[in-house]
Amino acid sequence: DGGGDEETDQIEDADKVATDDRGVEKKRRPSSDVHPAAIGWAALVFDRLTEIIKGVSREAAPRDLRSSLMSLLERLQFSAQIRKPTRDPLDESELPYVVLDLRGLEALRRSFLAAVKSIEVTAPVDPADPDAPQARLSTFLGEVARALDIEISISASGERGGMRVLEATDVRGLRFRAVFIAGLVEGGFPLRASRDWIYPHEERERLKRDYDLTLEDISPATLLKEEHYFYQAACRATEKLYLSRPLLLDDGAEMVASYYINELARAIKPYRLENIPVRRDFDGRELFAVSTPSELSISLVRQDERQRHRAGRDGLQPAALIDELKSRVQVAGYLSLSAIRRIEIERERASTRFGPYDGQITKPELVTMIARRFGPEFVHSARGLSTYGNCSYRFFANRMLRFEPRGEAALDLQAIDAGKLLHDVLRRFFERHRGERLNEHDRDSLRAELREVATQVFKEHERAVPPLNPDIWKIDCEIRKIILDQVLLYELGVQKQTLADVRSSYFEVAFGMTPREAADPKSKVEQLELVRSTPSGGESIRIQGQIDRVDEAEDGTVIAYDYKLSTGADADDMKAGRSLQLPIYLEALERLLLPGQAIAGGGYYILKAKPGRRNSGIYRKDFGDYLGLQARNSILTDFEWHKVRAEVIEKIWEFLDGMRAGDFRVRPSQGLKTCRFCDYSAVCRYDKYRISWKSSEA
Repeated sequence: DGGGDEETDQIEDADKVATDDRGVEKKRRPSSDVHPAAIGWAALVFDRLTEIIKGVSREAAPRDLRSSLMSLLERLQFSAQIRKPTRDPLDESELPYVVLDLRGLEALRRSFLAAVKSIEVTAPVDPADPDAPQARLSTFLGEVARALDIEISISASGERGGMRVLEATDVRGLRFRAVFIAGLVEGGFPLRASRDWIYPHEERERLKRDYDLTLEDISPATLLKEEHYFYQAACRATEKLYLSRPLLLDDGAEMVASYYINELARAIKPYRLENIPVRRDFDGRELFAVSTPSELSISLVRQDERQRHRAGRDGLQPAALIDELKSRVQVAGYLSLSAIRRIEIERERASTRFGPYDGQITKPELVTMIARRFGPEFVHSARGLSTYGNCSYRFFANRMLRFEPRGEAALDLQAIDAGKLLHDVLRRFFERHRGERLNEHDRDSLRAELREVATQVFKEHERAVPPLNPDIWKIDCEIRKIILDQVLLYELGVQKQTLADVRSSYFEVAFGMTPREAADPKSKVEQLELVRSTPSGGESIRIQGQIDRVDEAEDGTVIAYDYKLSTGADADDMKAGRSLQLPIYLEALERLLLPGQAIAGGGYYILKAKPGRRNSGIYRKDFGDYLGLQARNSILTDFEWHKVRAEVIEKIWEFLDGMRAGDFRVRPSQGLKTCRFCDYSAVCRYDKYRISWKSSEA
């Protein structure tokens, strides 16, 4: 959030949602800053690569071109990378890849030599003659590519036990136990002639288009030749003949079966053809309907898994057969050890208990290390605690594993940048009028001053981060200025309607962190310390944060505000632990920053154009004169107000105990609503029914 709960925190709306006036939610991709040193290092690498590549001769004798290219590959350590030892010398599965790499390296070397010889043969060159014609680099590389093609075609010989693929004209005089004839569709086999000897193709197309008249263009001689090829291929089978055709093309167009199929069915009577449709998307149910190693592995895994469940056991093969086939496919390399390990992990995920693959740390050594990390000296942040309350696994991925969401370039202003800019503009503007009553100033002058401050802040940001599209950046700036103008008009209206004289007094009030340049003078380096009693005596938790704004009345009564770009939170969210910033800010005001002063409440100040900018929060009913609000759900009695704050303190201790126990389970507080804009959904793989079932079992 904009309050900056810790030095590395960013506003909450960075990975949330941007909502336009029609209420349509759009995903906002977070942008990640790249360190200037990394950019500089990448530029040096590119410059170095460019320098090395430019060193290759563009025109020289063929032998000199070969030497120049070989020198380039050596400088790039091409051969060394290919010849380096394998990752696991005992893993025999890597040997075929190593052999393939070495063969490729040798083929490249032979191709260089062949290119030199081919150029020298076609245009004899005397290397000792300085005036001899030279070859271009593009010509030399073309010869290398042709030589590589020849190397590949020579090495790509058929396997001894493989299937022979022949054309229909090549099977004469051969005999096979099984023959497969593919592509039996009209226009494929038989092949439809492309042109008409009477009507040209263009004329046939015109007749079809203008008069809906289709002219068949298969002469009797062509038909007889195609039939001869078909029956010649069909009669080569001694045991089984398979005829296949596609039912649909990739674009969904339906295919017409070749009439040869019906002719053959009539010719073999009283025997008949067996029609077996084969789906392209194999579902793995029928074990003996597989046709590829991957389909066999999928079917075996599904059969093995169904053996472990009481329901849906129809069509299962014997367990002994499944175990034997699994052993065979593992030996053959169809089912890798990695795949078996992933299957075991999924089975553990589907168990009745939370385990290490659901975010629950189970190793005692790790639990001890985590408990030590979150010991009494660790300083928490209000945002971090709220993240744990929303989803403990998100906290684990973000705060402990330090996963960063992938940043994407965007033409418009990202939510995180927009929030920072608006915060900075409001801080600078209100600091100029600290403790003043804005209604006493000229409205037009205030609006002009606010636009001037906004222009200055936007220019500073533009110099630091040049926009990808200057036109879109200008539009974004104008939109933000309109929002700021609406905020100022709203402020003037609130001060006019509020019975008590409440004025903006403190901005970016930090506690528990090193004061920044923009921090308020009221900021303190001491952390907020909460204490609870334990059987061993007592323990404390330290928290840091930064309050966006604090308004103060003449009698010292204060109100805390947290700027937001989207929506705020209510008392239920705070009691559930999903939003702890405001209650923590109130504790910091009461105990650390402004002790002894009355607090009228705390609220979320929505910066986007919407009604009820300050309606979300927890306000005290007895201080209505200081608030000027009509939000019934957010105005609480003193009993309710203190109860909410007490329950938040209990939640903080509950979260601390969970962190120390290694409890980072995948359990979003609001289900899919919490996960909708989470950057870590790809690694947690949350499933509502699985997690709900586990929680109920637990």
